Amino acid sequence: MNKKIIIILSTLCVLLLGAVITLLVLKEKPKEEPKPIPEPTPSVEKVTIHFDSNGGSIIEDVTFDAGTPYSLPVPVKDGYIFLYWEDNGEDVSEALFDTAGEITLKAKWKKETEEENKEVEKVTIKFDSQGGEKVDSYVVDKGSQVLLPTISREGYIFMGWYLNGKKVLSTQIWNKNVTVVAKWEKKEEVKTYKVTFDSNGGSNVGAITVECEKTLTLPANPTRSGYTFVSWVDKNGKAILTGANLVCEDVTLTANWEKNKEYTCPDGYELKDTNKCVSMKTPEYYCETGKESNGTGSKVCYSLVGNPISTTCKDKNGYKGTYIPNEHGDAKCCYQELTSYIGQQENCTNNGGMLASNNHCYKQIELATESILNHTCSGTSVYRTSAELGNAASSGCYNLSQRTYGCKHAGEGYYMNYSYGKCVKTIDATLE
Repeated sequence: MNKKIIIILSTLCVLLLGAVITLLVLKEKPKEEPKPIPEPTPSVEKVTIHFDSNGGSIIEDVTFDAGTPYSLPVPVKDGYIFLYWEDNGEDVSEALFDTAGEITLKAKWKKETEEENKEVEKVTIKFDSQGGEKVDSYVVDKGSQVLLPTISREGYIFMGWYLNGKKVLSTQIWNKNVTVVAKWEKKEEVKTYKVTFDSNGGSNVGAITVECEKTLTLPANPTRSGYTFVSWVDKNGKAILTGANLVCEDVTLTANWEKNKEYTCPDGYELKDTNKCVSMKTPEYYCETGKESNGTGSKVCYSLVGNPISTTCKDKNGYKGTYIPNEHGDAKCCYQELTSYIGQQENCTNNGGMLASNNHCYKQIELATESILNHTCSGTSVYRTSAELGNAASSGCYNLSQRTYGCKHAGEGYYMNYSYGKCVKTIDATLE
């Protein structure tokens, strides 16, 4: 009993040890990656053709990819002419074999005849051009119809090809070697004359040749600046028109012109819009009527109003007085008014004064240099010296204004045209 137990335990130990070893080996062994499954290669569809030569030469079977172009072979058979391969009675000469599988083609034949084996007999047509263009011989099938050539010859008209004195027709059947002869008809000599054109200052017109006894057709009319073409005339001045029958001799025709009427303008004007004359002047600064300008560089206009109403002055000691120009013939006098002696001639005189026209008593005082203080003018006028105005006749009170920019000659019919930027005057042109 004990012996059996020992055997069982030993067996269990061996099995347990084997299991442990197996687990350890499996744990240490790396996992293998799964191998990809290759995709199946698509099979190429094939066509196989079996040939039944139907008594002709043997043709081996062929196999090729479906849809691939394939030229069918040609068998031979004594006494027969190969026509085509057929499939169930249908001609497959032009077929594209694009369906996989097997197919059997059968040769179609035609029996040869004696006529087909017989070589076609030829005949030669020779050409006698009779002075016209040379033509090489034709070699044609016996019994056929042939269109013969048309040829030319200087000074003649081709009438056709003739055989044995008869004209050859297009339906002619050629059964033997022959020579055909060209027939010609001489052209009638055409008399002509030359017409030369003298354009008489116009555009050039080339000469023409006209057949005698035929009506004249004139070329296009010439042109000439400033003139209108009237007609062609001969040496006698006679007008020659299209349709005329001239004498059959060289002739020169001369152009007859009529001068065009033209619009003209007087001096200082330019022709515009066909029949209008336009004069232009540059706009400028100018003064209105009655006013003068003190030079081209200034934009001031002035007109004299008169002398100042009064002028303040002072003597050399600084004493102020009144400047009375031309009161006693001395425009440079300055006077002190003696107000106590208004209207008193004697007292005024006794005190060194003089009685003015207004009955005021004035005493002349001595002026200092630049003693005039100011001048008083009436209204809106201002005092200006001759030197200040540049070219004024005298000093005095003047009305001043700005010069006008525009058409100084407006009174003469000029107006401002802003398209031209000029002063413009327009009149009708004269037709001459």
